[in-house]
Amino acid sequence: MGKLIQNSLIVVILTTLICLFGCGEIGSNDAQDNNNDGNGNTTGENFIFQPAKAEIIIGSNFKLNLIYTYENQSTNITDQCNLSSSDPNVASVNQNGELNGIKEGSTTVTATYTSPTSGKELSASFNATVTTTVNPKICYYLDQGVTFTPVTGCNPWPDGTKASGWKLVCEASGIDYSGAFQDGTQVTGHECTIQINCP
Repeated sequence: MGKLIQNSLIVVILTTLICLFGCGEIGSNDAQDNNNDGNGNTTGENFIFQPAKAEIIIGSNFKLNLIYTYENQSTNITDQCNLSSSDPNVASVNQNGELNGIKEGSTTVTATYTSPTSGKELSASFNATVTTTVNPKICYYLDQGVTFTPVTGCNPWPDGTKASGWKLVCEASGIDYSGAFQDGTQVTGHECTIQINCP
């Protein structure tokens, strides 16, 4: 009987020790996972071009917009990024985010930015097609016939796909809503992404 009690005590002690070391380790991993998305990126952090592609004609300029988002707060940081064109003979880009079409072809603009949150270097890509034959549709805020398509996150906000929504979404992203927009441009703000459809 005494031996049985002694064995039981040993089992209880071993179980307690295993839980102290093993459970503590599992807890620390869970806390770490809550701070990233599993890919090494800080949760809630995003870095994108808006829009992510465009078609421009030779000799024209296109203003790029780079948006950094953290915890649903978006900021236009184009002038803080390093920008480069994969084929500067097709289209060149300066550090103010101005893309200039030079000859027919395609190029990819790459932007890099050091995150103020995680300290990591973030990157984003923009696809540009330069042409002489196709003049893409362009429209402006309050142009007649402009329509808006909700892409994501706009359901609880009925104004998101009206002209007033265009203005507010652009302002939230730091984009000049009074400028020219190409047909099909998507803009995100207030967690709502809309697509602008030119007539």
